[in-house]
Amino acid sequence: MLASRQIEPGKCYVNENARNARQVLRVERQTVVFSDYDLETGKLRGAPNKRCTREEIIHWADREATHGEARSLKQEEQEALFRTHTASDGPSQTVDPLAGLHEAARRSNFMK
Repeated sequence: MLASRQIEPGKCYVNENARNARQVLRVERQTVVFSDYDLETGKLRGAPNKRCTREEIIHWADREATHGEARSLKQEEQEALFRTHTASDGPSQTVDPLAGLHEAARRSNFMK
């Protein structure tokens, strides 16, 4: 079980028994929006933008994912689905897992 202060957008949390990782996309008061990944394959489980309460994820998670575990998640697949599902949701405070790469690419193209 985690402390509530540990639930932060952009972080991944692991349930050892389920061999599952959840990447938190955003936190809206007591609701956590996340994507579910198979820890063995790194593949997305189901659609992104799943929701649960902050309390549920605190009890679900055994620990924060290691850097290696978080890097192994197939986030390109999640990003494509995430953009499809959030297009109709309107503006929100979301975490783009590849935001730094997008910004670097934009700047390098802008500087040319």
